[in-house]
Amino acid sequence: MNNIKHLLGENIKRIRRRQHITQENLAELVDRSKNHISKIEQGLTNPPLDLLIEIANALNVSMNELFNFSYFDNTITTERMKNTLCTIQNKKNLELIYKIYSLIDNYEND
Repeated sequence: MNNIKHLLGENIKRIRRRQHITQENLAELVDRSKNHISKIEQGLTNPPLDLLIEIANALNVSMNELFNFSYFDNTITTERMKNTLCTIQNKKNLELIYKIYSLIDNYEND
């Protein structure tokens, strides 16, 4: 059960970050404290169903997406790469990723 709580928390955090929502913002949207959201994301507390519904609504996702743990599979897919790249905010990291991509692309085309 702890594993499911951890995966659920990680998934909520991943979805929240993908949408550029802070823990404080999510806490306000679901009328809970930032500390409560933090504990959920860390897998330290088991949120009740009504709160999960509120979180899904606040993040504009289905309950299925909250419990879709396939993202944590180590298999790399195009969709997974795209979702991961969309969350990167640091310009230097993006430039580095682009340079690596360019090197790989040039290598494959030689």
